[in-house]
Amino acid sequence: MHAPMKPNGKPSTPGDAARSFVAIHGLGKRYARGAAILEDLSMEVAPGDFVSLIGPSGCGKSTLLKLVAGLVSPTSGNIEVEGMTPANARELMSFIFQEATLLPWRPVVRNVELGLELERSMDRTRRRAKAEELLRLVGLSAVAWHSPRQLSGGMRMRDSLARALEPRPG
Repeated sequence: MHAPMKPNGKPSTPGDAARSFVAIHGLGKRYARGAAILEDLSMEVAPGDFVSLIGPSGCGKSTLLKLVAGLVSPTSGNIEVEGMTPANARELMSFIFQEATLLPWRPVVRNVELGLELERSMDRTRRRAKAEELLRLVGLSAVAWHSPRQLSGGMRMRDSLARALEPRPG
């Protein structure tokens, strides 16, 4: 077993977990009967740290992100996000998939409104105003009524980003 490492390569010290934004200890993930995807991973990420996950295809980068987001459960070890389980921390974060996950029959602005609509915590006028504000933020106001198929790949990802920027409707 190795000492947990901070993203800067220095060993973690006792008490770091109390200051960590993300704390991962002895994390392991295995799908069904396959080989281990992640094994005995420990790391601390402090607030404001910028972390890059770099490695070959299939090494577990996306799996780690899904674990931190609480979309899948670890086989072993634990994860804390601001002192909470990933499932409890979901209201504080959003997850954007590698591919744009837009509904092709909804225009750009209506894709942004989707999460707000599903929460049913906002009337239509407020929902539209919030979606338009988010589209301005990501530079997509001019294409608000275009369909996703009319957008470039980067624009589709910005539409997904706009939708994810409002994790707590209401």
